[in-house]
Amino acid sequence: KSEYFNLDTSSNIFEKLDYKSLLERDQVISNTELLKKNILNKVIFISGGGGSIGSEIVTQCILQKPKELIIFEQNEYALFKILKKITTNFNYDDSSVKSYLGSIEDTDKLNYICKKHKPHLVFHAAAYKHVDILENNIKEAFKNNVIGTYNISKAALDNNISNFVNISSDKAVNPSSIMGRTKYCAEKIIKYLSSSSNHITKFSTVRFGNVISSSGSVIPIFQEQIKKGGPVTVSHPEVKRYFMSTIEASQLVIQSSVLGISGDVFYLEMGEQIKIIDLAKKMISIFQQNQTTTTSKKNIDIIITGLKKGEKIE
Repeated sequence: KSEYFNLDTSSNIFEKLDYKSLLERDQVISNTELLKKNILNKVIFISGGGGSIGSEIVTQCILQKPKELIIFEQNEYALFKILKKITTNFNYDDSSVKSYLGSIEDTDKLNYICKKHKPHLVFHAAAYKHVDILENNIKEAFKNNVIGTYNISKAALDNNISNFVNISSDKAVNPSSIMGRTKYCAEKIIKYLSSSSNHITKFSTVRFGNVISSSGSVIPIFQEQIKKGGPVTVSHPEVKRYFMSTIEASQLVIQSSVLGISGDVFYLEMGEQIKIIDLAKKMISIFQQNQTTTTSKKNIDIIITGLKKGEKIE
């Protein structure tokens, strides 16, 4: 069964767009036993719990009925949104959800949370991820993505937390950008801690491709450009990327906590890479097919802008 996802809540042009028709592959089906094994009746700590991936991990965890859910988020509005989503969409006991505003650079707060709540499992989703922004903010990228990852993983180790899952990126492989390099360093930290003398904490890393509808993802950017009549901007005609849905991404994270041994790296088999320019053409075609009159079916141009600093062809 294909997954449907909303790219736009204000217009029905892209609503209920079929996942398979857009990405040319079936949705990856998760193992329900693996999803619940480390969540049911457990205390779960999610850093970056208000972000694109973190908030979906929160949702997927709630479906598996944890004992307590700890949401840690730097952005106040993002935290407000995920808490509102929980109270609106789920019949969930508010006393079982604890929320904290804070940064993963704050070691005292991380250790306080670990000592107070004694989580069984940490999902580390907090990160800076926008490639072009981080190229001009190297110090902040390093502090958050590298030092922050060390802080929260060391807190897990020092507090004997059973399981720690680090969320990484396929950009950490042969990195060409600051974002990729910081994620590469974060992976090395997790690998190092996994070989430490404390064998209580199991560390693992999950690598993602591009996640549909996440902040900064190319699909919602194209959507807005198409709605305005174009042009649609593509950096290079040969740029290719892997894509996955937020549900696939979050369920992969949860399942990985059960699998393998400490130090393992997991990634989703996402089929073939998709040319970004072909994706743009397909979305333009979908838009034009939904126009009611011939005159409204005007051409929408695609312009090539050139690769941004740190951006790969594939």
